[in-house]
Amino acid sequence: MKKLRDTKKVEIGTEWNDGVFIEDLADLYLELQRENQAIRDSNSFLTHEISNIRNIFEREKIFQKACITAEVAKHLFDVSDHMLRIKAAAEKTENLVTVLEGMELISKEFEKMFQSLDVEKMSPIGKRFDPNLHELGGIVSMEGIDDDMVIQVIQDGYLCQQKVIRPAIVLVNKKKKEE
Repeated sequence: MKKLRDTKKVEIGTEWNDGVFIEDLADLYLELQRENQAIRDSNSFLTHEISNIRNIFEREKIFQKACITAEVAKHLFDVSDHMLRIKAAAEKTENLVTVLEGMELISKEFEKMFQSLDVEKMSPIGKRFDPNLHELGGIVSMEGIDDDMVIQVIQDGYLCQQKVIRPAIVLVNKKKKEE
């Protein structure tokens, strides 16, 4: 930089040591300053855009959570109403058939709710035990069935878009080893 200051004493339009004119250097310096300012402005704009996108994403996430909660609640209202009707019917009568019919109705409402939320019940019976999908609830020894095959479901498991949201608790066959 000192060398550049010293060269300013040279008459304008004269050549510098390596053949560059001082006028050209001054123009180049101004152009670089403009480019630098344009880059700073662009950087500032992009920083604000990123901040805006983050804010929009956060608002959208909150909105989606509220929508999902409302959808689940809407289905649970139906189930709750059915349960209250069953309770009232059970208090008025000693007929268990009415109660069982009501329980069946509730079960169907749950199935409808799960289906609308893309939640599917696993069907592990007759399939090989998979620790990614199942939780071992016990071991049973049965002849004629291969080892590690699920023979009974203790608690249903569920998937949502092929992701396990609750593993099935199952009984698995293991043949007794002959000694």
